[in-house]
Amino acid sequence: MKPNDNLHDEVNIVNLIVNLIDWERLGVHLEGTANSGEEAYEYILEHFIDVLIVDINMPGMDGLELIEKVRDKHPTTNVIVVSGYQHFDYAYRAIK
Repeated sequence: MKPNDNLHDEVNIVNLIVNLIDWERLGVHLEGTANSGEEAYEYILEHFIDVLIVDINMPGMDGLELIEKVRDKHPTTNVIVVSGYQHFDYAYRAIK
């Protein structure tokens, strides 16, 4: 796998989520997207968001670390975790 393949996969997954859900029909405003944990966290520092959809496995800062940091700044932000991981213990840690 080439170094940029993971980023390409992340961009494809983000685009899939953005285009798969009818945000307007749900009455949800899609505030923005990020392709890394760092990028997401920098945005969240400047903006309050109600719901964060996060992958456990992200470039740079992983989803678990991002969740912890977001909880410190915005404890009422709801988090939806998505992951391709098959290891239940890793996903369980995200839920806790």
